[in-house]
Amino acid sequence: MFRRILVVLEDAPSQHCVFNTALRFARANQAQLCLVDLRTNPAAIAHSLAEMAIGLGIQVDISELSEKTEQALIRTARNWYADLIVIGHALHPTLSPILPCTVLIVQQEQEHTISMTMQLKPQVPDVAVRNRLERLLDLTPSS
Repeated sequence: MFRRILVVLEDAPSQHCVFNTALRFARANQAQLCLVDLRTNPAAIAHSLAEMAIGLGIQVDISELSEKTEQALIRTARNWYADLIVIGHALHPTLSPILPCTVLIVQQEQEHTISMTMQLKPQVPDVAVRNRLERLLDLTPSS
């Protein structure tokens, strides 16, 4: 179902949960990951996360954005042909009409609790897709 998953790396407490959730989706779907680093002080973490995913047999690209804006993120997702964006915060509501794909928002509520919200691209959801999404979300532990 999801073959190209764009993962947004940010300065956020839920960053670990965002990456692990994307990794689980990639493994369950035999998908490719694209890591996009939006952190204010990017270091080698994107490369070490990529190496971890590669060690699990997942193909990984790393994308550097010249401007760290949501519009640049959407352009990158569109140009990379992403069918899922995994991110730690909701994108601005005015961007909804131009989203190229489904967005999964992963937030760490407490130390051992995460919440996930999926914003489906309007033309994507049908019964089979909805059932597959529910099964995939069941694969992701809440701690």
